[in-house]
Amino acid sequence: MTLDNTAAAYGLVQVVFAHVTDQLAYAVFTLKQKSDSSASFEKVFKCPFGRLLSTFEDELRQFSDVSSLDMTLTDLRNACQELKALSRWRNERVHARVRHVAEGLALFNAETGQRLSISYVECHEIVQRLVKALVTLQTEIPRLVSSLDFDKEFDAFWKEHIDIESTD
Repeated sequence: MTLDNTAAAYGLVQVVFAHVTDQLAYAVFTLKQKSDSSASFEKVFKCPFGRLLSTFEDELRQFSDVSSLDMTLTDLRNACQELKALSRWRNERVHARVRHVAEGLALFNAETGQRLSISYVECHEIVQRLVKALVTLQTEIPRLVSSLDFDKEFDAFWKEHIDIESTD
């Protein structure tokens, strides 16, 4: 067996996917902890990717009525859709059947038996798409978290001032 450019590129897909998974877990943990201080770091970071992504999408729903976050939410929802597609691509290959063919080893879908494509160019494209989704997460999550902080501070400010005025 030889290590070629495709195998190396596929290895990079796996590394970047793991990084995206960690960023997604961090986002879920951070958002959960804002509403539930007992949220467990260990429990969140042990979740498989699919469950993290679903939980993240659930967490995004709390911002649906915040019009100032419309673009942020659109970008994050688009990133979630992209990550679902990339996860399917990755999972098909991670759980593939491997067979010897004339040109070497080939991957086949474990459920359908169809041969799966995999090439250096395809893996490079997948890495680029993963990085784009990663950048969206890293850029937009702080906006969500700061909006939660702002809302809490704003509510506390008004509660304090209303309480002060009502005691006068």
